[in-house]
Amino acid sequence: MSQSNASQHLTILRERGIVTTRRVKNNVFYSLRSQKIVQAVDLLREFLAEDLADHAALDGAIRG
Repeated sequence: MSQSNASQHLTILRERGIVTTRRVKNNVFYSLRSQKIVQAVDLLREFLAEDLADHAALDGAIRG
């Protein structure tokens, strides 16, 4: 991912209130506003892994 692309994404996340920023000299540090965001992403990842496994099992059953 290019720096400009990452910057655009971080700007959107900041505008939506998902991340906060802290500036130290020339550096900007980003932090998630809430641990609940991490939990939500973990749940989504778990769901997608299960869904992928279900589709793979179904594909295996169909192909015999």
